[in-house]
Parts: sequence; C-alpha cells; structure tokens
Amino acid sequence: MKVFFLTLLSIAFSSICKCQVKSVEHKMYEYKTSGSGVDTIGGNITGILEKINETVSNIHSGEYKLHDTYVLLNVGEDTTIRKENISYHLFERVSADTLIGYNIACLTPDNEQIYNGTSLYENAYKKLTVVDAAKFPAQIKRYSSSMAFMPFMQEANNMMQNYKTHNNPIALIGYEVVEGEKCLKVQLGKTTDPSYVQYCISTVSYLPIKSTIILTHINNNAIRIQTFNDWVTDVKLNTEIGDDRFSKSALSAYNKEEHFTEEIDRPSKLLPLGSIAPDWQLPTLNNKSIKLSKLANKIVIMDFWFKACVPCQQQMIDLEKLYTRYDKSDVVFVGVNTVDDPIKDKLNLFLSNRKITMPSVYNGKKIESLYRAYSCPVLYIINKDGKILYSQDGFSETMVNDVSKIIEQHL
Repeated sequence: MKVFFLTLLSIAFSSICKCQVKSVEHKMYEYKTSGSGVDTIGGNITGILEKINETVSNIHSGEYKLHDTYVLLNVGEDTTIRKENISYHLFERVSADTLIGYNIACLTPDNEQIYNGTSLYENAYKKLTVVDAAKFPAQIKRYSSSMAFMPFMQEANNMMQNYKTHNNPIALIGYEVVEGEKCLKVQLGKTTDPSYVQYCISTVSYLPIKSTIILTHINNNAIRIQTFNDWVTDVKLNTEIGDDRFSKSALSAYNKEEHFTEEIDRPSKLLPLGSIAPDWQLPTLNNKSIKLSKLANKIVIMDFWFKACVPCQQQMIDLEKLYTRYDKSDVVFVGVNTVDDPIKDKLNLFLSNRKITMPSVYNGKKIESLYRAYSCPVLYIINKDGKILYSQDGFSETMVNDVSKIIEQHL
C-alpha cells in the first residue's frame, strides 16, 4: 500500500463558479455548468463543503458504474488483492420514502438488488429473495448506510457534512487525477492518523467521484493495512428513469424465489449443544498432529479461522489471553485453519507476529462440514466427555468472559 500526502492547497475560493447539474454529454459525466469549470479553489474547507453540498443537493436521479478494489497488506508477510469489481447503479429520489429515500437498482452479474419503496428484491446467484418493506422495515434500513447500495455521491457528501457538523478534522490535502478528471483530495481525519477516509472531488463538477478508506491495525509485531477504493464512471445525472427499471421484471432470470422472514435471516445453525463432537485428526504447524478423541477428559476449545479473515485475527488474539491462563493438562486450545497453505501462506510467521502461541492445525476444510463451520470465525467448546458445551458463529466482544465462565464451570 502506498500513501501519498500532497501539498495543502492555498488558492482563492472567490474564483468558484456556480454549478447546476443537468443532463448533457461529457467524457465521464453528463452535467452542465452555469459557467466554466475551474480547477483552482481556496483552502477554506467550509466553503468547499458548501459547494459540494449545493451540487449534490441538486441531483434527483441518475445512473453510474461503481468500481471497487480491496487490498489487505500484512506488513512483512503478504498481500491479498481482490480484483476490480464493477456494478451498475440507478437511483431516483423519493421524498415520501422514509426508509431509504430513493428507488434504487444495483446490478452485478452475480447479484442484483432493486428497491422501489414497496419491496426489496435481491437476486443472488439466481436465487431471488423478496423483502416486504411494510413488514420488515428494519431489514430495509440495514441497506441505508451502505455506499455500495446507496447513491455514491450522496453518501460521500453526507459523510463529509457530518464531519463538518461534529467539528471532526477535515482538510484539503492535494490533487489526484481519477479517470482523466482532475480532482481535489479531501481527507477526513488527521494526516497523521493511521486510519482515515479520503474523497476525490471533481474540479469541474464538484461531485465526489472517488473514496479511499485506509484502516490500519497494529498488534504486537503485526501491522495490518486495509485499503478500500471506490470510484464512479459513466455518470448520467437528472435523467428520466422509468418505473419499470425499479420493478421485479427488471431482474435477470432466477431459478428459485423465497420471501424474507426473520427465520431466513438467522445465521446458519451450528451443531446443537449436548451433541457429540465429531472426531478428527489434523496436522499441526510443527509437523505433528492432533486427534480430538485423544483429548478425552480435557476441555477443548476449537477456533476455526483463516488468514484473510479480520475478525478471526481479533478472536485469536483474545483466545491467546485465555490460553496462557489455564493449565494445559486441563484445557486445550486449538486453532483450526480452514483454507491456508502453511508454507506458501507463512502461517508460522503470521502467528508469531501476533504473538499467538496456542497450537493450530491446518487442512481444516476437511472437517468444516462436520462442524457446520461454513464461515469464520466459528468457536466450539467441548467438555471432558466429548460433548459440545458452547458454540459461537462470528466474533463477539464478550467472547473472553463467556468462554472463561464456561471453562470455570466445567473444570
């Protein structure tokens, strides 16, 4: 990951011309200015934010392509790069809608989402789920904070205006060229902060057209940096969009349809408490092996994880605190890596940098179906008789206390 800090701008704000968004042809965008676009604006961030807010507030409908990339850098270890995704978006402001405020369509080859105020349709891998907005408004609301779903420019503007309202650090830090468009770079957060958000604002239209989110986490010798880049192209604003574009008929073909209920939204069920834990034998990272049935008369904590899973890392770090607390003749902690290659993916280095000393096995994919651990992290506690005492799907802030209480009760 490369972070470039550019020179802070100091140019007269008085030269800004007013910009009204209309529907005419442009290389990347369709808009019209009441004067010529300018690429010099002053360092008065309040004035800049007012100009952005004025421009975005004039948008009532539009369409664009959203590009996004993701990079996970474990410094000194390895880098995970997700290839660029492209999705097509349509939106139309609906003032009367109190849940989302827009009709919206987000379309990719494998996933389509359409909301029209009455229903939310999600066609994922040819399986359609229909959410009734009147019956499940909370489910609809969950989408209202997602930049991948909500109109990009409106969400970017909302974020910047909120920073200003709450007097959080926000500043102009330089220029960046996005798809040939010269942009001002606005940073939310101090330039010295390890985590921050940046927006690129077109110097022609004053529209936010790119966001970059940097999240840095340091634990012992491990430094993890996540970079999320999202940018828009092929933008057409304030165009007429027919209601049929936000209807069920606009979806591509699907093989199955179901209507959302609270039961559907519940996480997949893990093995029931009190059931016998399936036996397994897997290789450890120090060229030995662990067999569950040979751990009889001990409490066993199994933690399913993989490297690229950020919540998994936090769960392992928390479990390490418990691992060092209990006698290893009474309580056994085992990390179960599901997908990584121990050599190619440098698992020993990965764990060492995070000061994880509890044992881990690999090839865990062989047993993930036995334990219904189809996502990570997943945690099981097995008692001295080989029965499941506790299970947890996903990371929990209360995990350390929850697990320690159970261990104490069954020692």
